[in-house]
Amino acid sequence: PQKQTKQQKKAKKGPAVKIEAGVTRLCLEAKKLEDLPNWYSQVITKSEMIEYYDVSGCYILRPWSFAIWEKIQAWFDIEIKKLGVSNCYFPMFVSQSALEREKDHIEDFAPEVAWVTRSGNSELAEPIALRPTSETVMYPSYSDWIRSHRDLPLSLTSGATWYAGSSNTLNPSSEHESSCGKRDTLHSLPEKRLLRRLLLSWNYTTKYTRTC
Repeated sequence: PQKQTKQQKKAKKGPAVKIEAGVTRLCLEAKKLEDLPNWYSQVITKSEMIEYYDVSGCYILRPWSFAIWEKIQAWFDIEIKKLGVSNCYFPMFVSQSALEREKDHIEDFAPEVAWVTRSGNSELAEPIALRPTSETVMYPSYSDWIRSHRDLPLSLTSGATWYAGSSNTLNPSSEHESSCGKRDTLHSLPEKRLLRRLLLSWNYTTKYTRTC
């Protein structure tokens, strides 16, 4: 066969793509080392993983990102059950009185707590908060369930959604709504609790390192 000239090969490849100054081949205008928040925002939206919602601080998990989350959840569910951790679920609402009892714990979150004050056309007798942390809902129940050392150890995981605003522009992942798996382990001896937490932390580190 006749050899192709350099010009013929170039014509087959098509015209060279012109890259604008300051723009990467992924069409990212921001650079990671210079503008981390904007770079992160562009990465998750232009990769079609996240779409921002019309409620400030909320977002839509698109199929790409949710598929990753499903794989992480499936792997964790198997691994933590090997350690004797059980699944449970706690509500996303917390009463005003319960939140007051934890006021020292949520002091930093207080300015951003979201409150529900109406149901239809009626005012609620007591405002209900969208929980700003998992502890505000889970720990009061633990105190009811655990009456002595015989009730220990208690190792639970709960799929949780909490709401807490953040005005920290240096944190690229700041949002009002967050969802994750919350793991708690309670033991009679601090040493046993520390060991269990280290094992769970190792599972987290291993999976996220492999995923990323």
